[in-house]
Amino acid sequence: MELGRLVEAAGGVCPEKFLRRNIKGLVYDSREAGPGLLFFCLVGAKHDGHEFAADAYLRGCRDFVCERQLELPPDASQTIAANSRQALAAMAAEFYGHPAKRLTLIGVTGTKGKTSVASYIQHILNYSAGLRGNPHIAALVGTNGIDIRGVVTPTPNTTPESLILHRSFAEMAERGVKYAVLEVSSQAYKTFRVHGIEFDFGVFTNLSHGDHIGPAEHATFEEYRDCKAQLFANSKFAVINADDEYAGYMARALPAGAEYVTCGIRSAADYAIYGIEKWKSPTALGVSFTLRYGKESVALSVPCPGEFSATNAALAYAVARELGVPAAEIAQALRAATVRGRFELVEVLPYATFIIDYAHNELSLERALSAIREYGPARLVCLFGSVGGRSQLRRPLLAKVAEKYADFCIVTADNPDDEPVENIMRDIVRGFSPGYHSYTCIPDRGQAIEFAVETARVGDVVLLAGKGHENYQLIGGERVPFSERAFLQLAGRRAYV
Repeated sequence: MELGRLVEAAGGVCPEKFLRRNIKGLVYDSREAGPGLLFFCLVGAKHDGHEFAADAYLRGCRDFVCERQLELPPDASQTIAANSRQALAAMAAEFYGHPAKRLTLIGVTGTKGKTSVASYIQHILNYSAGLRGNPHIAALVGTNGIDIRGVVTPTPNTTPESLILHRSFAEMAERGVKYAVLEVSSQAYKTFRVHGIEFDFGVFTNLSHGDHIGPAEHATFEEYRDCKAQLFANSKFAVINADDEYAGYMARALPAGAEYVTCGIRSAADYAIYGIEKWKSPTALGVSFTLRYGKESVALSVPCPGEFSATNAALAYAVARELGVPAAEIAQALRAATVRGRFELVEVLPYATFIIDYAHNELSLERALSAIREYGPARLVCLFGSVGGRSQLRRPLLAKVAEKYADFCIVTADNPDDEPVENIMRDIVRGFSPGYHSYTCIPDRGQAIEFAVETARVGDVVLLAGKGHENYQLIGGERVPFSERAFLQLAGRRAYV
């Protein structure tokens, strides 16, 4: 594609003599730079892409998008844009032929529940389509990676950079995918990853204070809230959790004429949840409930505990129903709907239950622990840590929640990054009450898991919180391979001979 066409799409400024150049691809990582590629100088929280432009030039790039003039040889074109990330979003959409327009886009946002709701929606749509011969009609983009027709590609962010998104949309459209379900983070709007994308459905789960506020994330809660609300400002239709205090705020963000429906347990809602009941099997904990919409009433069950699981399932049900999926097919799909790293049960010992969950702040940890407590475990053991380099205020709050619900706590590493694990654990332990001693600190998470398995008793439920789907630990800026499932299963084999 000619550079001029891309410059026009982004509204940038580039010397006319370069506009006829042919661009073979787009890139923002200088390590991937090469001849014929257009290099974007993205400004991030830790790195400024402008500093890597010279390296990209040495690797063969001759065309650049930047926010300021760079000292490059005269044969290098420099397209000046007010925001290089916004320019990347516009140019990526143009380069791949605006593939999002060939898909039905379903965006899910909220502090908690995005992964579960998005995964449920994809599962329902693929289950229903599978009955008609196309079990891969829906793709998924989110925390667990990009899933296109069963092939999952890991991504570093919940919502990938715009270039990855539009490239993925193009692949989806080419391979017969009709629906793309996206987890849309607040950072996705702050950093223009979803700039220019119009969603057919926007889904709101909930919003809480205290999370994602900090130097590397959002300056204030209001900024965080308003970034979430942008999904609905760019949606044609919305499904909203009526029980959340910000339900009305999100609904008011919708464009003029856009409609929405609500789901709720305690609030008046279009999709009303009744009669939530717990159920337990040898391999799962779950809830069943009745969902009423107008004259329609359906019994639903999902293999995940807690009232919030009923809300997540109801939100997914509402999206599928609004898309025309029969109620019976949705109900059947939800009975087998599981989400990797979200209340994921791992068979380790025959006499105790081990659960992996992504709960990594006080709200999600309280939800997880209180839900498990309702099932009456002999002991509830909580293994958890906190991320390094940010969210310092979260750490003591995690301890307060764990002390409230757990019988014993194992404080350990999560993703320490460049911060000493001992410092993070010290901040966490400060949240325990004076005189509280039902905990231990084990800096190495693998050793902490081994300890949890070795000390588990009959009837215990052990929650491994914070990592969830992640198959790595972030240490010193590097992603070090780490599988909680593998550690659990190995420790189980050692402990139960």
